[in-house]
Amino acid sequence: MKKIYFLFSLLISLAITVNAQIYIEETFEDSEMPPAGWSLDGYENQWGISNSTYSGGTAPEGRFARTTATGTTRLISPEIDLTG
Repeated sequence: MKKIYFLFSLLISLAITVNAQIYIEETFEDSEMPPAGWSLDGYENQWGISNSTYSGGTAPEGRFARTTATGTTRLISPEIDLTG
């Protein structure tokens, strides 16, 4: 029975990997925060660009500097049309 679960999990993982698509990607290479077409909501002065790879991607990265304030902030992507 364990072999069947393993095989099922493997097939599901393969199906997800094969059908993976990238719908939006931002490289932050223009050193502009927010990037063109994007917007910020709340604590705009805390957002910036970092020449690091702390999030596991490639440099540069978007960065939010910590703050002692409480509230909500968002880096909002442009609208994405996923029809079709």
